[in-house]
Amino acid sequence: MKHPNNSIFSRIGAFMFMLISVLSVLFIAITYMATTHFYEASTQLLNKDVAAHIAKFTSPFENEGINKQKADSIFYNAMVINPNDEVYFLDTLGKVIEYQSPDSLIRQRLLPLDKIKTHIRTGGTDYIKGPDPKDPATPKIFSAAEVVIKGKTIGYIYVILAGNQYRTVTDLLTGSHIATLAIEAFIIIVVYLAIF
Repeated sequence: MKHPNNSIFSRIGAFMFMLISVLSVLFIAITYMATTHFYEASTQLLNKDVAAHIAKFTSPFENEGINKQKADSIFYNAMVINPNDEVYFLDTLGKVIEYQSPDSLIRQRLLPLDKIKTHIRTGGTDYIKGPDPKDPATPKIFSAAEVVIKGKTIGYIYVILAGNQYRTVTDLLTGSHIATLAIEAFIIIVVYLAIF
């Protein structure tokens, strides 16, 4: 016959195991979200002028439209300097009119301008995400600038700062690190319960 105290201690042990397990998972999730938020906010702030520099020094916009040769040069330089950046040129309505990716990869060709204008108005100091033409369901951090010729806005330069290549790498690393943390947390819980 089992002693009642053994049953009570077993239940308390099981409850503590579940509680510590849940808290460990919550801790890992919160840490991941906080780290991601910090990285994105700091990356966006550090790169807030990327689009403005393109607009000022190497803009492919001309009165007749986009200078294809200049656009290709910008795409190439962006790829060499920072492969995470994806540059798009938009018209005044937010339509993507020039980009480097194959047509089949562009899923959203008309971007809402509200967040782009907010970013420009605040000078890029606010943490804000905008639509990704390749992945509309997952907003990304960005840099944006208005292109003005003779006092008239003729388009926008829109730069995704953490593109698909970045996301592929971070997803791979995140999955690996989270799995390691989960195993370590589980071992700590088992050892703790075994001792106490």
